[in-house]
Amino acid sequence: MPLNSKIKVPLPENGVIVRSNGNRYVYKVLKTYRNDKRQPTNLRKAIGRLDAESGMLIPNDAYYEFYGMPATV
Repeated sequence: MPLNSKIKVPLPENGVIVRSNGNRYVYKVLKTYRNDKRQPTNLRKAIGRLDAESGMLIPNDAYYEFYGMPATV
């Protein structure tokens, strides 16, 4: 997950979740379903890290697979 903290893009409005583990990582939700125990579950892929100061997304390579290259880069 190579990140370049100089590149920041707006956080996508739909289909993402933010999880905190010291840093705040942003994931694209690929699929939602109920597991064998009937609990809500989702399949997701990390698309970058949330910059705490600006509220912008620092994208990784997976971000570009889903959303393409932003116009500002």
